[in-house]
Amino acid sequence: MLDRWLDGAADDPAQGYTAEDFAEHIRTEYSTFRWLLEPMLAATGFEVVTADFRGPVYGAYTCVRRGG
Repeated sequence: MLDRWLDGAADDPAQGYTAEDFAEHIRTEYSTFRWLLEPMLAATGFEVVTADFRGPVYGAYTCVRRGG
């Protein structure tokens, strides 16, 4: 999966994240995976209204607070 992610990187930093940017992210940042994020949202009172995914790595969520 990481190789595919790096292979899909932009060559021009003006066009998006480069392979070097992704490598830095892998080394120094911690991503929250879907299988962990969605239960965390539910446990804190949020309902996922929409979840849209671009490729295997990026997701955008729209949530509403339940009972608020």
